[in-house]
Amino acid sequence: MSPRPAPTRTDAAAERFLQAGAQLIDRALTEHSGGKPGLDGLGQVPKALDWLRIEDVLRIVKSDELPDSKRAFRNRWPCKDDYVADVVLYALLYRDMEGSAIPRTLHERVELFDATRTVSERIYAFVGTLVSELIANPRSYLLLHIAPLLIGNPELHAGLIGYTRSDQARWQTVFTEVLKQTGKQLRPGWTMERLTLALNVVLDGAILRHRIDPAHSTVSAWAHGNLTADMILAVIVGAVDVDGSRLPLGPWLDGFLRTSGTADVRG
Repeated sequence: MSPRPAPTRTDAAAERFLQAGAQLIDRALTEHSGGKPGLDGLGQVPKALDWLRIEDVLRIVKSDELPDSKRAFRNRWPCKDDYVADVVLYALLYRDMEGSAIPRTLHERVELFDATRTVSERIYAFVGTLVSELIANPRSYLLLHIAPLLIGNPELHAGLIGYTRSDQARWQTVFTEVLKQTGKQLRPGWTMERLTLALNVVLDGAILRHRIDPAHSTVSAWAHGNLTADMILAVIVGAVDVDGSRLPLGPWLDGFLRTSGTADVRG
């Protein structure tokens, strides 16, 4: 008879415990969740989720009838800090959500190639779906809470950097194909890596602003339409050589203002 495999932090039981922890994090970060304690700093270990109780994790897993869940948990994480470190990374990497914060939008990215609609129509529709899914996903806000504190945990920081760069590479491939479809080129000084990063920054800011003030966020009625998509279009227009001038953005803008008869801003 083969010996039973030793418990590990990556086996099926560990996966279930991590799913339970991620579920609790999502509940705590959901708006109007009843005032769960906030995230107060990582320190040497990720203590940002000190409010997360192992008893609650075990209660969720026990409902799935994992035999002797308490012992199974302790065999994998003798101390709470070890578990919190793993569950934070698990949650931030969306390992229970196909590795993406926006699995539905990711599946619908083919809309960006729909040649029956104009480029702007595609972008407005796609960005609207994307931002709605990000805002509806409480995990989007976990990154905003954790990011300023990552310097205290190099291992978590490294894992998150690897995830964000691979996610950017995935979207960079999509954006490259969309640009190819238009027959246009990027302006001098711009690369697809640079454009993808710029678009990520716009989205990060939109999500943060929504968390701070939903009534005056980029997707609120106050913003009069899909402001996030407008910002993304503005970045794209700045990065793509739409008129074939082959000029960097700054010189192109200066030249346009001169030829249009607009006074030089320098006086």
